[in-house]
Amino acid sequence: MFGDYYNESVRKLVVAFGNLFNEIYIRKTKEEGGYTRIRVPLTYTPKEKFYRRIREPGTITDNTRIQIDLPRMCFSLKNLSYDTARKLNKLNARTVKDPVTNQQYSVNKVVPYNFTFEMTSFTRSIDENLQIAEQILPYFAPEYVLKLNFNEVYEGIDVPFILDSVSLYEDSEGSFEERRILMNTFNFTVKSHIFGPVTSPTTIETTTFNYDNIDFLQ
Repeated sequence: MFGDYYNESVRKLVVAFGNLFNEIYIRKTKEEGGYTRIRVPLTYTPKEKFYRRIREPGTITDNTRIQIDLPRMCFSLKNLSYDTARKLNKLNARTVKDPVTNQQYSVNKVVPYNFTFEMTSFTRSIDENLQIAEQILPYFAPEYVLKLNFNEVYEGIDVPFILDSVSLYEDSEGSFEERRILMNTFNFTVKSHIFGPVTSPTTIETTTFNYDNIDFLQ
């Protein structure tokens, strides 16, 4: 019943989501005037794990301990849920023809899913935190539509990335020696599909029909 195939439907969504926020910069003012632009690193990992890495410095040797530089950002795919509102006919099939090779490709199994993503920014100052938020929020009202190529049949598909909520958290607990950490958590819903295998149906070009001499008047 189930075949061996992999067209990376979900992986392409994860990569596309990361690329949306891979060019976030903050500005730091210099004492002599002007500013420097610093790119905010983005990592695929749950925020809980990332927060723990920030709070617990790593050890290079017994006498040397380091902490992760801030600002930083991380994101992860949190959940997948079937979208009944976008349910398609089970007999629905789509076939396209390559204009160069004249090869036909077809997909007859497409199911709608909602993908929940969570992205978190970690900063040491409120100014850095607001800079990151300001570079993201204006583009989502509340959705941002991105065209994605999933396979030979479904190319240039509009996929909405919807910003559901934003929450700000300031870690003010601990001693005065511990550094302050500000977090912005952005929750997104991506409405896309998971695609079945791509097949190459054979085109019937000629047919042969054999029949006997039958007297239809009798």
